[in-house]
Amino acid sequence: MPPPEPEWSLDGTADAKVDESEALAVANTMPKLEYLELAYGRFSDRGLDAILTSCCHLHVLDIRGCWKVDITEGIERKCHLIQSFKSPWYDEYEPVCSDHEEDDDEDVDGVDDAELVDVALLMNQMMRLGSFDQALF
Repeated sequence: MPPPEPEWSLDGTADAKVDESEALAVANTMPKLEYLELAYGRFSDRGLDAILTSCCHLHVLDIRGCWKVDITEGIERKCHLIQSFKSPWYDEYEPVCSDHEEDDDEDVDGVDDAELVDVALLMNQMMRLGSFDQALF
C-alpha cells in the first residue's frame, strides 16, 4: 500500500490528519491477532495503545511511516514485549559500518556495494508505486 498523499495546511506545510478508525477497528475486532502491518496509517498513539492493549497475542507489528505516532514511554514498554516491532522510523536499509581499514566498497565480483543498495532501493520504490512492471523492457 503506498503512503497516503499529504494534505497541505494554509501555511504550505504537509499536514496529515489523524484518523484512529483503522487502528480502533483492529483493536475492537481482532483480539487474537498475531501479525499486523499498518504501515503509513494515520493513527496516533491513541490508536496504537488500543491495539497494544487489546491484541495481546501480537508477535509482529509493523507501523513504519505512521508519522502521527510518537511512542510515549508507556507505549514503548508495550512495544518491547513484541518480538518483531518496526517503529514509524524503522529503516531496513540502514547503512552497516565496517571496522576494516581497507576500502570495503568493492566486492569480489567487482560490483560496487553502494550501487547494489541504490538499485535495491529504487526497485523497492518502483514496486510499491506499481510502476515496476512498466519499467521493465
